[in-house]
Amino acid sequence: AEGYQSIFLPPASSNLIREDFILLLEFDDIYELKKFNSSNKQLCDPFLKKGYKLFWFNHRIKDAKLELKTSFDKSMETNSLGLLLPSKYINLNF
Repeated sequence: AEGYQSIFLPPASSNLIREDFILLLEFDDIYELKKFNSSNKQLCDPFLKKGYKLFWFNHRIKDAKLELKTSFDKSMETNSLGLLLPSKYINLNF
């Protein structure tokens, strides 16, 4: 969506959360999202606050591994991938 997720995702977040949607997001570089007064953290926070699990992958780094993130940090404000899953769909013991 090249940053435009900052426009359409926030108003839909509560409905997506209520219906337990699974989201696959391509995160954009922080400089791209600044054009929209947003960040990847702002887009993910509503889901994380409702118990979603965030699996993150920096597909720009060779041999990068899929990571389960318990919080959002600045290193994730880059072109990368995030999978937001409602916790009811997974039973992980990390």
